Amino acid sequence: MDIKEFGDIDRQPVRLVVWRVNVPDPVSWRPDPRRPSHVQEEHLRSADDGRPGWLGAAFELSGEFNVAALTNAILGWVNRHEALRSRLAKNGSALHRATIDPGAAALEQTVLGDCADPDEIARLLEDLFDAETNRLRWPAYVFVTISRSTSRACWSPPTTRLAMPTRRPI
Repeated sequence: MDIKEFGDIDRQPVRLVVWRVNVPDPVSWRPDPRRPSHVQEEHLRSADDGRPGWLGAAFELSGEFNVAALTNAILGWVNRHEALRSRLAKNGSALHRATIDPGAAALEQTVLGDCADPDEIARLLEDLFDAETNRLRWPAYVFVTISRSTSRACWSPPTTRLAMPTRRPI
């Protein structure tokens, strides 16, 4: 296992792309009568403190970057895990759940930009994750690919890092 801080990002130019899961058809959300677990309730009730808190994971992928394969992998993961297809909303002191069926989510990508400064990359990622991994919004997760060349030769296949933070209680 290789654990790195944002400041440890390689000092090479990179392209940052944000991948967001969304639901194109709002009627796909259906009320779900199941109560949240005790852990989910506490997690959401503590969200009012206003402090950002997220946990990230990164995967290093070498070889040719395949947009279709990444899209299929992310949506397949979302489709297999109902927790990633459910949202909980507070209404006063009550929590209400809504869920979408497998296949109802879509994935959009936005180029955040090209960047060579590791401090700027770290700041951009922290700001993005702080803003978009909100426990009270769906989805409470976002993906980022960090693409860069792995050598000085132009023909070398790029290496792509996939980062996915999610909110965690602090």
